[in-house]
Amino acid sequence: GLVEYETGNASFIVTYGAVIFRPFDKEVLDAAVTSVNQLGFFCKAGPLQIFVSRHNMPGDMREGFNAATDMWVSQDGVVEVKRGCVVRLRIMGLAMEAAKITA
Repeated sequence: GLVEYETGNASFIVTYGAVIFRPFDKEVLDAAVTSVNQLGFFCKAGPLQIFVSRHNMPGDMREGFNAATDMWVSQDGVVEVKRGCVVRLRIMGLAMEAAKITA
């Protein structure tokens, strides 16, 4: 290290490795919806690309795809999942590749 004579501060050169974002199975995340189709929807949480199948949605949304507006709507019409909205989800499985992570 290097000690400054006047202040007594010390400077050190340090190298380290860090994992910035590491998702786990069963972890709950907030994600932004990027696209919607009749099979489910895609969303992103940081670098993580996520697909939510219609079979993993709540029961009142499984048959609620509206093709005219490209959104999933609950039976009572209160919940809408469309491009640009934010959803909270639980990760069911992960696939890690050298350049990207998908769930």
